[in-house]
Amino acid sequence: MKYKRLYLLVVLLLVGSFLLQKPFKTTTYFIPFDEAQILDAFTPRDLIHFYQKLCRKKWRTVHRQYRRTIAGKQKRHKKERIPKMIHQIWLEGPIPEWVKKNRESWEKHHPNWEYHLWTKEEIEFLFLQNRTLYDALSCPKAKAELLRFEILYQFGGVFIENTLECVKSLDILHENCDFYSCLTDAIRSPELSSRVIAATPRHPIVSKCIQKIRNKSPENWLKVSCKVLTDSFFKVTKSDSHRNVALPATYFYPRCKSAEKIPSHAFALEN
Repeated sequence: MKYKRLYLLVVLLLVGSFLLQKPFKTTTYFIPFDEAQILDAFTPRDLIHFYQKLCRKKWRTVHRQYRRTIAGKQKRHKKERIPKMIHQIWLEGPIPEWVKKNRESWEKHHPNWEYHLWTKEEIEFLFLQNRTLYDALSCPKAKAELLRFEILYQFGGVFIENTLECVKSLDILHENCDFYSCLTDAIRSPELSSRVIAATPRHPIVSKCIQKIRNKSPENWLKVSCKVLTDSFFKVTKSDSHRNVALPATYFYPRCKSAEKIPSHAFALEN
């Protein structure tokens, strides 16, 4: 009788241990930084060349922030760091069907998020720190480049370019980061794209961007928006403890010609 009880106790302990461990087995959301880079356009030799010779400090900063903040993250959090709010901008008259289609994809994958498509009429009533520059710009695309920083500074959330279609929820990013954007396919030096930007309200990187914009002329603004974002990212990240991340380009615009070839880690693709 004693041995039967001992046997039952051991079985119960083993079953309990199995049941406790089972809920923790979750999906891996992120892959190693170098692997994501190679999947896009670079080779291992390219990466060695970048890290050792070209802009070595900047590449190491991007790599370190990625590794510390999100690399290997496997579980979700109940509370977000970045507000779960999606911003898009359209300033060119009636909204075309392709914009509506892409919008539906973001709403589909984020049913509990707040979505806002900013139009010209709404911007008239929005406080802008760089209102003078905004009014001086004649190109709607240039105006939209300026507005994304102003909107994120006030409300937080994520700005998404209209040309991107969603394939996966951004929840995991908003629960682990204070700021994130996506790298372009620039070869020599890491460059952040302004097509995807997410931040907490009044984030120092977005604030720095708005300050830098004040010194730009209307004629040159559209050409330097990515440079302003990139410079602000590295300037603030040097001394800032926030969870600031620059994701490899394959997370938001992978080079794939069909839906079957979309990388499993991708959140969006170019439409």
